[in-house]
Amino acid sequence: MTNQEAISILERKTTIPGDGYTWEQIEEAINVAVAALKANQVGSEPLTLEQLRGKINEPVYLYIYDTALDSGWHILKAVTEDKIIFRGWNTVYVPISSIGKCFDLYAYPPAHIDREAWEPCEFCPKCGRPLTEEGWAILEKRLRR
Repeated sequence: MTNQEAISILERKTTIPGDGYTWEQIEEAINVAVAALKANQVGSEPLTLEQLRGKINEPVYLYIYDTALDSGWHILKAVTEDKIIFRGWNTVYVPISSIGKCFDLYAYPPAHIDREAWEPCEFCPKCGRPLTEEGWAILEKRLRR
């Protein structure tokens, strides 16, 4: 069952047997919906290989650590044992061994604050500039909402 088929079943006002669907079809629609929700959970963490394999033909955000290169959205074509291939990239791929070292893949663009550009006033409690790594993490989390 595709996501669209599951959506059409679950969007109906009544989804009971005799209404065009069997209990098995309703249960399958619920399972498909739950799997889709789990695969698309938005968190602050990069996508895992398992999550990436569930996003074939879907967009993912490629965040590249090297600021000389552009991060951006790409459609996943395949995730093999050693590389990730994007649609339209016939001979170019990113090696799985470089995840977490050179790039990360997200379900959404990660929040990024240029900490050096923040010009605090004389008293940080007045300007709101975070003083700890934990404070920065809380601020970035709030900005994602």
